[in-house]
Amino acid sequence: MRKVLFVLVALGAWGALWAQREPTGWGHDLYDRRGAAWAPKGWTVGLGVAGMKPKPAEWEELWQVLPAGGGVLDTVVHGEWLAESALQPALFVGRWWRFEQPVLWDRVALEFQGTRRRVSEEFTSLRADSAVWEGASAAWVTSLGLHGYRAVALTPDLYLEGMIGAGVDGLWGREGSPAGPDSLFGVPPEDVTWRFAVEGGLAFGVRIWPGRFVRLALTTDLLQFAPLAEERGAAMDVLRQGYRPWTLSLKWDLQQVRPPLACTMPVTDPFAPREKRGTQLFEEDMRPKKKKRKKRRRRG
Repeated sequence: MRKVLFVLVALGAWGALWAQREPTGWGHDLYDRRGAAWAPKGWTVGLGVAGMKPKPAEWEELWQVLPAGGGVLDTVVHGEWLAESALQPALFVGRWWRFEQPVLWDRVALEFQGTRRRVSEEFTSLRADSAVWEGASAAWVTSLGLHGYRAVALTPDLYLEGMIGAGVDGLWGREGSPAGPDSLFGVPPEDVTWRFAVEGGLAFGVRIWPGRFVRLALTTDLLQFAPLAEERGAAMDVLRQGYRPWTLSLKWDLQQVRPPLACTMPVTDPFAPREKRGTQLFEEDMRPKKKKRKKRRRRG
């Protein structure tokens, strides 16, 4: 994850330097800022998969105690843990606005995501009993994020894009239980019902035609602020391990078409004759003024 953070910081610095070189932020004018046909806003829809990366995925647990009368240590727990996360479908809908003169970000977006998260944990005892305990947890997740985007054009139609922002999650419909008895492994943390974190991501995009873009995007948590995990910082406490959410998605960015400028104006006078109601081509100050003819005196 440090490598991802380093890449995002480097991309942001590169974007800031590029913005100083190109006033519009794009050497190839990717979002058609100079075109009168496109509005500085649009919609995003997407499909993808969501997962939870355990930290770590495998670990060994050993618990030994000293008998009351002394002697050799008694092994109470000795075994290996395996944590996994199942991939789940995810849906995305967003609204974005671009800047006419970008400095740090090309555009900002308000994005909604819906998915389901499921993790499982298994403990295999290395003692003579060879006991196996399994646990699982699943929940529906709705997310709302405010993200800033900065893109770097590779060609007139290909670009790389970095994202950083903040996201809030709500988890509901949770079901499942941890593996093993609490007397051996301790009481797990309370179920997380919400989350606030700094999110980051990278994407590769293609402009398939003016105002229409397709991106392959990877996003993850960089730092979780609330609720704070007990020992794992950016990860979420689920069952007996910490997990980092991530998504891989294919998104379509649809830039809005700017409405054409109209030179007509409706007549709003309710007392105007019926034949004069409707539209007039020009306002009063746009109509050509009639020239007044001077009267000439006749000489007698």
